[in-house]
Amino acid sequence: MKKFLHITLPILLLCVLSLFLYSCGNGAAYSSDDDTDSDYINTTVYGSGYINVKNPKFGAMGDGITDDTFAIQKAIDSATGGNTVFFPAGSYIISSTLRISANGVHLKGQGTGATTIYNTSTNLDSFYFGGNTQQVMKCSISDMSISSTVSKTSGAAIRFGSDTIDIRNCYAYNLDINGHYDGIVLNNTTTVYLHDIILTSGGIHGTGIYISGGNDHYLNRVSLWNYSVNIGIYSTGATWIDNVDAMVADTNGLEIKASNGDITWSWISNSAFDSSGSNGIYISSSGNQVRGLNFSNVWASTNGTNGIYISGNGNIDGIQFIGARIFNNKANGVSVTSGKNITIDTSHISGNTGDGIIFSSNVSEFSVRNCRIGPMAGFSDIQQNGIYVEGTSSNHYIILGNDLRGNSVGLLNNSQGAVDSVVSNNLNGQ
Repeated sequence: MKKFLHITLPILLLCVLSLFLYSCGNGAAYSSDDDTDSDYINTTVYGSGYINVKNPKFGAMGDGITDDTFAIQKAIDSATGGNTVFFPAGSYIISSTLRISANGVHLKGQGTGATTIYNTSTNLDSFYFGGNTQQVMKCSISDMSISSTVSKTSGAAIRFGSDTIDIRNCYAYNLDINGHYDGIVLNNTTTVYLHDIILTSGGIHGTGIYISGGNDHYLNRVSLWNYSVNIGIYSTGATWIDNVDAMVADTNGLEIKASNGDITWSWISNSAFDSSGSNGIYISSSGNQVRGLNFSNVWASTNGTNGIYISGNGNIDGIQFIGARIFNNKANGVSVTSGKNITIDTSHISGNTGDGIIFSSNVSEFSVRNCRIGPMAGFSDIQQNGIYVEGTSSNHYIILGNDLRGNSVGLLNNSQGAVDSVVSNNLNGQ
């Protein structure tokens, strides 16, 4: 008997100790007397201030079957400034829009592909940042996938603000968005950062990133695919776009159209606008002002009409392209039908079916300098004119130091009697 106790007592003690350690860890069982979020989140990894949507006091399941809309909204509504609403790995079904109306609330998943939100509505947003009347500030959404189970007729994956709600200092990052009509909508926002995001349309419709109103919008390391318009800017005080890849739009890859107000002082760099049905980059005043746009090292190629198209019936002033690569478009490399102070410098333009660059009638105050316009980089000599100044009344322009060899005509200039203009030192031109 003593021998039996000598053997079994240590084993029993070891079992009791194991159960005790398990109950003290992150896998602690839930009881009605202990429902804090620290029981559901490893605070060593995630820190304090996290609200777990799977906490039973909220009740989200994340099983891909249960409608978690009410549970997630309850968790969001419980958050105050500085709290993070945490979505552990899982598939969360929502049937209506999740609304974030408090300042300083952050939504965070466990990573794209691990945490996925599935919207079952055909026409509603998935997330909306903005209260009924108040300004909303310092919020974010990150580290999740946002998808749809149905074909969408309207609605965005994420909407910041509205015509009456001002959004400031917000972030969206580390996201994979697909299947929504619009991807991300910025409406009346100031200082919003979008980075490390993949957006894919659920069909050819909507806008990947839509910007209207406000200023200081930042897009960095963003990939867009197969929207009607991949990026649409319709009013802004300033927008920065860097390291963006916008592919296969139905109409325009980048649409800068001042239909909702003026567009001023924006910078677009190191970005590609490729394989759009119409134009790679489309700039239009639409009766308002477009001023001070700066493009550097952009790619506008293999589009259905023009690589770059500048037009409109308002004031377009101060558009600059430096280091552009404009190849293999079905019409012209660059077509300018409106505007002044248009500059194209140190760019390569080749393999376009129409002209390399065309300035339509009555366009004045432009310059083309130090460009290679003609066959290069494997693109053949199919361009009609390297540079074509179509009108007879264009004035105050500079065409200087360009290599125009290999086009049907290097330079066709119908404004030979132009006032205060310089055409000089062009190979196979004048």
